[in-house]
Amino acid sequence: MGNAAFGPRQAGRVAPGSRATLLENAPGIPCVTDVTRKGNASGMGNAAFGPRQAGRVAPGSRATLLENAPGIPCVTDVTRKGNASGMGNAAFGPRQADGDLELPPQQASAGPGSPSEAARTKRRFSAQPEAAPATESTPAKQSNPIHKSPRKAVNQMTAEQRRKNLCPPRPGAHVVLDTDTYNEIDDQFALSWLMLSPELNTKALYAAPFFNENSTGPEDGMRRSYEEIHKLLGLLGRDAPVFLGSPRYLPDEKSPVPSPAAEDLARRAEGYSPESPLYVAAIGAITNVASAILLNPRVAENTVVVWLGGNGRHWPDGREFNLSQDIAAARVVMASGVPFVQLPCGGVVDRLSTTRPELEHWLKGKNPLASYLAENTIQAAESYGKGTAWSRVIWDVSTVAWLLDREARMVSTQIVPMCLPGYGHQYEDGPEGLEMGYVYRVDRDRVFTRMFQCLGEHSA
Repeated sequence: MGNAAFGPRQAGRVAPGSRATLLENAPGIPCVTDVTRKGNASGMGNAAFGPRQAGRVAPGSRATLLENAPGIPCVTDVTRKGNASGMGNAAFGPRQADGDLELPPQQASAGPGSPSEAARTKRRFSAQPEAAPATESTPAKQSNPIHKSPRKAVNQMTAEQRRKNLCPPRPGAHVVLDTDTYNEIDDQFALSWLMLSPELNTKALYAAPFFNENSTGPEDGMRRSYEEIHKLLGLLGRDAPVFLGSPRYLPDEKSPVPSPAAEDLARRAEGYSPESPLYVAAIGAITNVASAILLNPRVAENTVVVWLGGNGRHWPDGREFNLSQDIAAARVVMASGVPFVQLPCGGVVDRLSTTRPELEHWLKGKNPLASYLAENTIQAAESYGKGTAWSRVIWDVSTVAWLLDREARMVSTQIVPMCLPGYGHQYEDGPEGLEMGYVYRVDRDRVFTRMFQCLGEHSA
């Protein structure tokens, strides 16, 4: 098959020998395009999950159009049968503009995150038997970046319900945001756009840990993020519950790190259901979310996690900031069975770059919040790019764009087999039969036009 690129349906064509089927969920609404490969997908070369040019699928595949809500295209679905080994280099790489970071090794520490306290905290949320801990698979060889894992999904949600939850929510959906707000300048845009969007109901904000040149360690990064969240709420003239997050990364895939944020999510999720889930937008190291799932496995049934992290499956390098800080947490969340949507950084979301003239035109002088966002971004970019034609990627707004994008105009998503990030910076096969949403395209101009208009028109 050579390079297998999957992307948007253009002109609605499928290859000879394929079969296109329209499944109905609501009258006349395209939602999920299902491309099911039969047989072994080995030998595919580099499998870039990007635009499906001219709507083609390989002979012998099956294209299915699912429907979700009136007039709303939603998700392209690529389901593989058999082993996806031999697909070439599907590593995930650096989040550009974050710089090259030397991260300290994760260490288990006594105190709030110790196993005894974690076990006591977990019992407060669930009297049910604990889910079997995920087992760490053998690292993949460099030549085979996707390999079999012995994991099995814990969550017993039906495939039909999972696919529904992998579409952007209807207006009025409840959302919590997990954010390392002080890490750089992009979280501030995402938080502000989310809070100013009447289509979404923000219920809580969680401060996530991070460690780079803007902090002395994960806990310091989390606390600085907590303070930055409150600063933004002041500029917004809005209020929302704000919770301190994990002071450290997960020590392993079995032990949660209790924190006010993780405990709030573990409790809050009890008020939701697979049919009416809570959406968790995560734009940093995903430690808080993983800890909540380990504290209360029902979080994986009653929420949908939309995460900016990792890089494209076609990306040549395996290190990305949000993922690399806590790989164990990403593996816990993705293997838990929670409906999971990934917005990869390298090769996908890195299209969301803006420039000084654009920031000054759309934001500067419009209102205190907009001016702060513009000036903060310009100052950060000038610190390393003064005298050059710099642009700056605003990564984290992609999660808000996905939540708002019922018409699939800003973001394109496929349903694909779950792959887990390995500790050797390669993808591994996820739990058998488990699917996820994979964003393969963002429309830079549409995202920024909608966001800039929202931020510039705000009056506190």
